[in-house]
Amino acid sequence: MRTRAPHLFVLLVVAFASVAARVASAQQPPAQQPPAPPPSEAPAASAAPSPLASTVAPPSAAAPAPKVSFTVKPYGLITLTASYLIGNSSNNPDVPEWATAGPSAFYFTVRQTRLGVRGSWDAPPSRLHVQKVAGLIEADFYGGFLGQGVAYFFPVPRLRLATATVEWHTVRFSFGQDWSVLAPLNPDTALHVAVPGFTSSGNLWARVPQLRVDGVVRFGRHGAEHKWRLLWTAALVAEVQADAIATAQNAFTGVRIPEGGENALAPAGEARVAIGHDLYDKSLEIGVSGHLGNRNIAFTGGRTARLNGAVAVDVTLPLPLRLSLKGEAYWGSGLDAFFGGIVQGIAFTTDPATGAIATVGNGIADAGGWAQLSWAALKWLTLYAGGGADKPKTVDLIVANAATNRTLNAAFYGELSVEFARGFALWLEYDFMHTEFQAAPTQRTHVLALAGQLTF
Repeated sequence: MRTRAPHLFVLLVVAFASVAARVASAQQPPAQQPPAPPPSEAPAASAAPSPLASTVAPPSAAAPAPKVSFTVKPYGLITLTASYLIGNSSNNPDVPEWATAGPSAFYFTVRQTRLGVRGSWDAPPSRLHVQKVAGLIEADFYGGFLGQGVAYFFPVPRLRLATATVEWHTVRFSFGQDWSVLAPLNPDTALHVAVPGFTSSGNLWARVPQLRVDGVVRFGRHGAEHKWRLLWTAALVAEVQADAIATAQNAFTGVRIPEGGENALAPAGEARVAIGHDLYDKSLEIGVSGHLGNRNIAFTGGRTARLNGAVAVDVTLPLPLRLSLKGEAYWGSGLDAFFGGIVQGIAFTTDPATGAIATVGNGIADAGGWAQLSWAALKWLTLYAGGGADKPKTVDLIVANAATNRTLNAAFYGELSVEFARGFALWLEYDFMHTEFQAAPTQRTHVLALAGQLTF
């Protein structure tokens, strides 16, 4: 057996080489024949039957190949902000929200820079007649930093948006992390980018996981110059809690501990209905939106349920002479997850020794709003002015926290934007913040900021 194995191996190699030579000679065209014409000029010929025909159905010869267009486009914003806080400080000095006692200071920051990528698939193969599939992922560098000093300039990335969408002609279904349906507008500002303008001074906002359906119904004369639109949105969203969380559970971690929303065993619901109309080559839109949810909040004595919700009105109004006005107003309770109530949504106290939640009071009722007027004075110059206020209900606040309870926060922004080239602009902005406390002196802070932005 040992002597025959090499001979058998040689015979197999010779047989394989002979078969390969025959196949190669059969596939090589005769030398005297001219080259074959291109496929578009070649005459039709009957194809040999496929050995897979019995298991794999061949494509129809009459049906054209499906046209699929898949595109991926990166985008982003590079922004630098130099801001000078004058007179007092703020809860978040590089992107101020409300005034606090403290020294004047000067800040440089680029951590509001963001990057994203969009992908879309037009006319994808679909038995449900989907017209478009799209996805988006967006992140910035506002996720914190590892320490003061030099570490501040090496910030941690933070997920902003991650959505997947299918679209039909008038309906869109999406899932992922997206802007809340409640109070969908934000003001224009270069200082408040990672955290939207008028946060804690009248602007409700959130970016939360959700399942969402958007639609539009058009009505009016067909082909008319101006068409009316009815826009509607409904969503199931994550019920988020920002207040009444034990100190030990606010540390950096990779494990999610169930809080009030998860303990309630149900998502929150949001919806919006709006009327839209073309006006001055822009879109006039008036909308009403709402949020309703429940949180089962843990404390040292057990758990207690607290409903939270809000109703908001939003307006986008184009005006003549290149003017535009937009804003929102709302009323609700337990709006800490939307930065409402000056980030006070649940009245609570903590155990000084352990940091555990000792008592849970009422959901804090709150009302507020904001408005901003813009004027495109020149093709390269735009001016902005706006204000907002947030006033939680004082009787819902717990007296034990009176020194830190905020009872009113008002802000004013004035800005101008100079566009040197498409997407490249410098902004000059002045902010004023007025914050009142339940049992502490009123604080006022002035902010003067210069910002550069490149959008792509």
